[in-house]
Amino acid sequence: FTELDRLVCFSPVKNNIADAAGKGSQGLPPECAGSAERDAMLLNAQMLRMAGATVADEGPAGSFAGVPLQFPPWIVLLPSFATSPADVKRRVEGAEVSVSGRSAVVLEGDITLQGKVSVDGALVIKAAPGAKVLVKDLTVENEGWEVVGGVGDGTDTYVAMRGYTIEKRATKEFIFSEPGTHTVGNST
Repeated sequence: FTELDRLVCFSPVKNNIADAAGKGSQGLPPECAGSAERDAMLLNAQMLRMAGATVADEGPAGSFAGVPLQFPPWIVLLPSFATSPADVKRRVEGAEVSVSGRSAVVLEGDITLQGKVSVDGALVIKAAPGAKVLVKDLTVENEGWEVVGGVGDGTDTYVAMRGYTIEKRATKEFIFSEPGTHTVGNST
């Protein structure tokens, strides 16, 4: 038989926020929008670790609309960056990557990391189709993003479903919308 960790193969979004809070209070998986999003971040963090990166195990934690959630660093690896552990490894091989627990990292497109890349805050790099980005020796330190609990006034469906929102206090962004090869580092 083949056995995989639940977050790799099964993280359903089947419960509303009230039912998820009830399950969470019983120590059961909440199986809601917030827990599925958390599981995606856990998987992305694990793929970076498997590729040799140092990624903190824990990020923000709390009870969000009654659902207990322990987030990892907020790591989003879009399919245009990588869709498998082998893809991630190819993108970061040889780099010394570290991500703190309070960090958010979003990587989209043809991006390769080299040298020392350290994130303690929020970093977003987006490469449009045809753009190639080489990230070399980059240190990011800023206020980053914060997970803020609450369901709002009910008009924002995403916030109501998740039980939290993301407050983006500071973000180091590199957006490349034109084709070509681009280099990012501490000097850019």
